[in-house]
Amino acid sequence: KESERSKAALISNLPGVAFRCINDKDWTMTFLSDGCFGLTGYLPDELLGNKIISYNALIKQNFRDYNYSKWERDAKENRKSNDEYIIKTKSGEEKWVWEQSVPVQDKFGNLTEREGFILDITETKRIIMELDESEDRFRTIFQKAPIGIGIFNTDNGFVDQLNPKFEEILGRTTEELKTHDWKFYSFSSEIQTNLDKLESFKKKEINGFTLRKRFIKPDGTIVWVNMMVAPFKSETISNKHLCMIQDITDSKKKEDEIIYLSYHDILTGLYNRTFFEEEKKRFDV
Repeated sequence: KESERSKAALISNLPGVAFRCINDKDWTMTFLSDGCFGLTGYLPDELLGNKIISYNALIKQNFRDYNYSKWERDAKENRKSNDEYIIKTKSGEEKWVWEQSVPVQDKFGNLTEREGFILDITETKRIIMELDESEDRFRTIFQKAPIGIGIFNTDNGFVDQLNPKFEEILGRTTEELKTHDWKFYSFSSEIQTNLDKLESFKKKEINGFTLRKRFIKPDGTIVWVNMMVAPFKSETISNKHLCMIQDITDSKKKEDEIIYLSYHDILTGLYNRTFFEEEKKRFDV
């Protein structure tokens, strides 16, 4: 008796519903724990023997036939059956549940009943769906962005993922770049500045940085980029960062032309008066 009381107390405090039902399409319940009300909005007595409604009637229509067919297959193999499906509660609310059950044989070996457990997984499903939607949004932005976006390993400098624009700007494929760290295709005189910034970034002294720098394409041509590095935040990833680049080669050429024209005579190409005045000021200091 004491063990029965302990068992009953344990079942009543489970965060879900323990059940036993006849092996029929109505899931005719012969036992339901107290958690039934919290999950379905119905008291156990209202579902037992299909008094008010059958449990099967709570299951969303498009899951019913599949669930029963799967249960029959699992029962024939005498194995546990695991399912996820939607139920509609007494108030009309829809909930995702996880159900696990095992076949129960009578004294003749016939599979007449099953018993198991039903758990509310609505919140878990919501989080998973939100994560899937977030991943879809990120993937769309990542692939279609008009700037180059890459995910890099902060520790070794190798590429993890690149979007098409990043490949276009560098003139290299993701697979090719996975065989070299970023220093391989960077302009040599700018590498140390980049390393210093990355070191401060890794130490969390700065939350990101921006650099104007040059990359070298496979044919040896130089591409100027405006590069921004930012943390790639994830609960499971700690050693990756985002690298975003914008091709500024054309604007850099125009900028250089403007600077050149500011200090040179248009006709002769020689230094002009402005240049000498600037130089005089520099030396006077």
